[in-house]
Amino acid sequence: MISISPAFPLKLFSVLFLASPAAGLAQSPAAEWRLGPAAIAELGAAPQSDVLFSRIRGAVFLSDGRIAVADAQERHVVLLDEEGAFDGVVGRPGEGPGEFEDLSAVWAAPDGGFSTWDGGQRRITHFDAGGQVRATHRVDLAGGGPVEGGNLDAHYGTLPDGRVVLAWIVARPSLDGPAADRMVLGLFGPDAGFHGLLGEHPGMVRRFGGPVSGPLPMSPRLWGAAVGDRVAVTDGVDGHIRFFAPGEAHPIEPPEPVDHLTVHSPAPDRWAAWEALDAAVGAGEVEPLAARAIRAADRDEGPIPTLARIFSDDAGHLWVKPYEPASDALLL
Repeated sequence: MISISPAFPLKLFSVLFLASPAAGLAQSPAAEWRLGPAAIAELGAAPQSDVLFSRIRGAVFLSDGRIAVADAQERHVVLLDEEGAFDGVVGRPGEGPGEFEDLSAVWAAPDGGFSTWDGGQRRITHFDAGGQVRATHRVDLAGGGPVEGGNLDAHYGTLPDGRVVLAWIVARPSLDGPAADRMVLGLFGPDAGFHGLLGEHPGMVRRFGGPVSGPLPMSPRLWGAAVGDRVAVTDGVDGHIRFFAPGEAHPIEPPEPVDHLTVHSPAPDRWAAWEALDAAVGAGEVEPLAARAIRAADRDEGPIPTLARIFSDDAGHLWVKPYEPASDALLL
């Protein structure tokens, strides 16, 4: 696992990178908006800052203007006021209400509160605006639950009505080399109740045996975002984004995508990506042990992404971050 060194900053930009309307994808060209020349705020980087982050897994603006930042390594949510000043910490390591084992997502609630996903405990927790626990719900895997035969993986988006998209890997074992797994997307209610299968994606490529077990370093890594009444999913390869409709969710069979979009962005040079990773090791951003494990794999295997990540905003736009080795080396 790659870990980030302490004092990792949270940067806020006035514009992200590239926006595409979620509706009418085939009818109109995507509008290209680019990053401003400098961040409008940078939090947690200066030694004198009263806010330090270790491993940011999500950040969101709340309805009252505050910012909630999920720190996976510290296993708590940091609250910042409208000016970016420290406003409190919610949660701590543990298994009790409001405690976290694997904090991996945070999203806003309409009343100024927020909710979190803890993958280690398969738990959705709802907090009020003051950071007090309102409710805790665990995804039930007993008795042939929705992820039987797979491992619940991550949060891929929250719809406006509070429903949540979670994904899990269903492995296809192989005795003689890499095997392609399926990443299955499921729709769950705010109470973590299973509503149906939303779709599937080819998912990760794994090597069984050999120098590295688990996903290959250049294996696709899924990113997801809720865009209006759709869910966008991509592994970054070939710039292809799939859209799934929650209304099509099925209790047994994953539906086909209802739309797709291809962002034409040139694939970066593979060796430039590896050199960027080496530079990140030299800068202390990646632990040497993790880097050695990555280097043990064959550098010629697995695709390199053309997209680094996708986001969405309240206006219904889909934001796309093209992969760039120097800034996205940690995605390797």
